[in-house]
Amino acid sequence: MLRFGHYYPNSPTRHFRSRTLAFRGIFVTFRSFLPESPRLLLTKDEIPKFKKVMRKIAAKNSSVITSVFEDLVLKAQEEEKKKVPFSQILKSFVLAKHLILLSLLFSLYLIIFSAINFNLHNMTGNIFINYFILTIFDIPGNIIGNWASDYLGRRMSSVLFEILSAICFIIPIIFINNEWIVVVFCAIAKMFGGAMMLAVYKQVGELFPTSLRATAYGVTGVVGMAASIVAPSITALGQKNPAIPYYFVCGFSIIGAILCSFLPETLGLPYPQTMREAISIGKNQPYFSIIYKGNVHKKLHQTKPKKVRTLDVSEIKA
Repeated sequence: MLRFGHYYPNSPTRHFRSRTLAFRGIFVTFRSFLPESPRLLLTKDEIPKFKKVMRKIAAKNSSVITSVFEDLVLKAQEEEKKKVPFSQILKSFVLAKHLILLSLLFSLYLIIFSAINFNLHNMTGNIFINYFILTIFDIPGNIIGNWASDYLGRRMSSVLFEILSAICFIIPIIFINNEWIVVVFCAIAKMFGGAMMLAVYKQVGELFPTSLRATAYGVTGVVGMAASIVAPSITALGQKNPAIPYYFVCGFSIIGAILCSFLPETLGLPYPQTMREAISIGKNQPYFSIIYKGNVHKKLHQTKPKKVRTLDVSEIKA
C-alpha cells in the first residue's frame, strides 16, 4: 500500500487540514443565520417552525400566504413522509442515464481536483506560493461558472469550460520546466474545472424529481469521492516524468467535455416534481441544439408537445 509519507516528503496534507478547520469555523459562525430546511421540518412534524420559515420565504418573494396554506401544509406533510426507493431511478432508462453521466462527471472533476493539489510536490518553486495560486483561482471559477450557467446555459458552458481546461493542461506539458507557467495554467485549468462543476451541480437538482433529488446528490457525491482515490497514484507517476500527470488530467477533461454534451439543457425549466416530469426533460432537444438565455423561451416553446385538435360535432356530421 502506498504511503503518502514515502512518496510525498513535502505533502501539503497539513494545509488541507487547516483549510478544513477554517471551513468548519465559518460553518459554525453562519449556521445560526441559516434556517432549517422546510422539507426536513415537515418530516419531523415541526409544523410551527415550518410555517415560520415559509412566511420568511414568502416575505422575501413579496408573496401573500392565503387561507389555503393550512390545507397545503397537511397535504405536503403527507407527501414528504412517502419514501421513494432508489430503485425508482434504476427502473427508468432516462434517469439512470442521467445519474451515470453525472456520477462520472463528479468523479472526473474530483480526480482532477485532487491530482492537481497532490501534484504540488512535483512542481518546482515554493510549495506555499503554488498552493496559494491554485486555491485563489477557485473564487473567479465560481463566479464565472455561476454567470455562464445562467446566461450560456448549463450544457454549453460546461462543455466549453472542460475544453478550455483541457487546453490549459496542455501548456504545462510543453513548458514543464517553467515553474510559473506550470502553476498558473494549472490554476486556470482548475478554475475552469470548478466553473464546469458548478454548472453540473445545478443540473443534478434540475434533472431529478423532488422525491429523488437528495438521493441523486448523495449518490453522485459518494461516487465522485470514491473515484478520487486514484489521484495519488496518478501524481506518483510524476516522480519519473513530471509531465505524466498532466496527460491524465488533460484526457479526463476531454472525456468530461464529451459527457457534458449528452446531458440535456435545463436552463429555464422548472424543477421536476414527479417522475414523469423528470423523464420528459430533454426528450425533444436535438443533440446539437444550443440553448442560452437569449433564446431559451423560444426553444422551450418549440420542445413542447403539439396539441391535438379535437373535432367539433358539426365537423363530424359534415
